[in-house]
Amino acid sequence: MGRYWKLLTIAVVIVLSVGTFYITTAIAGNSYPDFKFKVEKGDIKDIKNLKLVGDYRQGMSAEGVAITSEDTVYSSELSYFSQLNNSFYTEPAIQQLQNNYRGFMRGKTWHTATISQDEDQLVYANIKGSDFTNQVKEFEIELLNKKTNKKTTFMVDIPHHEKYNYVNVENVNLVDGKVKLVALNYLRNQDQTQDEIHLYQIDLKKQKVIEDKVIYSNTVEKQQNSSLYRVESGNTTSFNNYTVFMKDTFKELKDEYGDFYEEMAGSELLAINMKTGDVTTLTLPQELDFTGDSSTFAVSGSKLYFLQANGKGYEVLEYDLEEAALNKKPITQIPESDHALVMRKQVKAKNDKLYIVMQVQSRKAPADVYVIDLKKQQTIVEGKLVPEEVSTDAGGYELHINDFYVKE
Repeated sequence: MGRYWKLLTIAVVIVLSVGTFYITTAIAGNSYPDFKFKVEKGDIKDIKNLKLVGDYRQGMSAEGVAITSEDTVYSSELSYFSQLNNSFYTEPAIQQLQNNYRGFMRGKTWHTATISQDEDQLVYANIKGSDFTNQVKEFEIELLNKKTNKKTTFMVDIPHHEKYNYVNVENVNLVDGKVKLVALNYLRNQDQTQDEIHLYQIDLKKQKVIEDKVIYSNTVEKQQNSSLYRVESGNTTSFNNYTVFMKDTFKELKDEYGDFYEEMAGSELLAINMKTGDVTTLTLPQELDFTGDSSTFAVSGSKLYFLQANGKGYEVLEYDLEEAALNKKPITQIPESDHALVMRKQVKAKNDKLYIVMQVQSRKAPADVYVIDLKKQQTIVEGKLVPEEVSTDAGGYELHINDFYVKE
């Protein structure tokens, strides 16, 4: 009998919790503004697939917010379960898979790095477990046959797993019945080598790792530190020609008071050809403006795109990964942001277009938006994100754009 009372108590707690959530939300409402895209050049249809996500802060309160050309949605307006599932930050490609393959996608990650698909199959690959522990031993592989809806799940040992403190899956590609998995492995016993980039090849029929290739060993000299991170590749579950990492190296220096500080010593691009497994290390010219933020770069095919300030605004530059060469002629030029201070630049490539969102220090227009046609090499959209109406008590609001997505 006690067992049933426990179950009844749990059910009552759940009902009361969810009910309280909806009642509180309904009473609170919100007076936060709607935002819209004000297009100054081009057609609004070219940014209908854009979704900005971030935080809206007013006084002591803050909320998540998602902005599209159609509406503005605040986190308090989401259902209880949508908030639990972190749906704001779920990439559109993942949302589409969740709609099409709900059972297979249940409990999966909200980003595309660990998922790949072709016409016949959908594969998920990640380390077993999701927390930062010392028990990194296996990759978890789940495979779905789209035609039969049959799911296969198996584990494969990570070779020499005892060497690593943690393994982070950075990119998964499904190629000819095999999974090519790029991982960033953090070493337990660090001397001059801090971490390694590995390319694992997993045979889906044999259910084992058939190749473990150390693509890059991140070594630093004494009194140096480095940061290694993956460059944006379009948030896609389709095959990626390249997986690109950026390495920033910093020198440790002392000031006149004996306090330590760091100074940028240089940057390198590491471009991994996912078909051949070859890696090319590209040393970047020091005159280029790199900020140590992976969201300021975008990869499309064998090209990498980024912005360079030139006193009149920003040049859009193209780096050919196959030729290891910078195209000296800019793709196009985008203007300064009405003399407002640029807080952050974010760049993404999708379907032969480059999307740029610049957050600026302005409450009247907190972001500039650009779309560039890469084939025509011209800007087709120039616009601003503006609040439709701000209540008188919202004068001190702040909008922080954490990320943006381009829907298929």
